[in-house]
Amino acid sequence: MIAKRAPTSSRSSGSVDKRTRTASSTSPSSDQRGRRPSPRHSAPRHSAPHPASPRQLAYRYLARRAYTEWELETRLRRRGVAADDVVATLEELKRLGYLNDAETAAQWARSWRLYKGWGPMRIRAELIRRGLDRPLTERLMAELFPHDETEAAAMQAAVRLAGRPAFSRASASGGQGPVRWLAAQLVRRGFPPGLAGRVASRCCSGHEEDVMIDPHG
Repeated sequence: MIAKRAPTSSRSSGSVDKRTRTASSTSPSSDQRGRRPSPRHSAPRHSAPHPASPRQLAYRYLARRAYTEWELETRLRRRGVAADDVVATLEELKRLGYLNDAETAAQWARSWRLYKGWGPMRIRAELIRRGLDRPLTERLMAELFPHDETEAAAMQAAVRLAGRPAFSRASASGGQGPVRWLAAQLVRRGFPPGLAGRVASRCCSGHEEDVMIDPHG
C-alpha cells in the first residue's frame, strides 16, 4: 500500500510569504545603509552673539592705540551707543586713567617731533584735528618748541632730510635746487617758511656741523 502525501497547507505557505515580504520591506536598501536618521528637530548650533557693552567697545578701541576723548566719543556714537552711556563710559575711563588727553597729546607731539621731524605748525594742526582743545595744544607747543629751540629742531630735520636720495638728486641739478627742495620739505613738515629757508641755506652751505644730529635719524 502506497502512503498518501499530506497536502501542503495553504495557510502556512501564505504565512511564510507574508513574513518574507515583511522582512524584505523592512530591511534597509544598499543606499540607505550606514546613514543615520536625521533628528526631527535639530537645535541651532550657535546662539545669537551678545551685543558688546559701551565699556567693552571702548576697551577694544583703546587696546589698539591711544585715543583722545573726542575720538573715542565719536567712535562710540557711530556704533549707536546712547549719549548718556557714552558720557558715563568716558567718565569711568578718565577716572581709571585709561583716557587722559594731556598725557596722550604730549606723547604724540614728542614722537612726531623726534621720529618724523615735524614742526610746530604740523603738530598743532594734527592735535586739533584729533579733538584737542586749543589751550592744551598751545601749552604743549610752548613746552615742545620754545623760541630758542624751534630753529634747532628745524636743523635736525634738515640734516635728516639731506641724507635722502631725493636730496642727492636735487643737488645733482646744481644751483639753488637742493636749497629749494629742502626748504619745501621743511615747510611741508610744519616749519614756518622764513625759518625753513634760512635753515635750508645753512644746511646746504655746510654750516650744520655744530648741530647735534638726532641719533634716531
